[in-house]
Amino acid sequence: KYDADDAIAIAKAFREMEGELFSKVYTKVLAKGGDLKPTRDNIIDSLDFISQAGQYDYVILFISGHAINKDEIYYFLPEDARVKDKDKKTFSKCRKL
Repeated sequence: KYDADDAIAIAKAFREMEGELFSKVYTKVLAKGGDLKPTRDNIIDSLDFISQAGQYDYVILFISGHAINKDEIYYFLPEDARVKDKDKKTFSKCRKL
């Protein structure tokens, strides 16, 4: 719950700086209650949003959620991740961090 609230609050704070500190602010919040749910496909599809930034633009990526550590590699768990094998710590739809 708090991770979604934090992401929405951060995006709102930056939007409120538009015209003052930044000429234009574009946000996309992947969280419950945000623009899109934080599913694996939505996260991957939204990487294009970041790539639209120009040479003199600022990009801020705020990540908050759950992850697992398996063999010293961290895997981000999107909202639609599911346990495959609890003992082996394997999940579907995970990505290395």
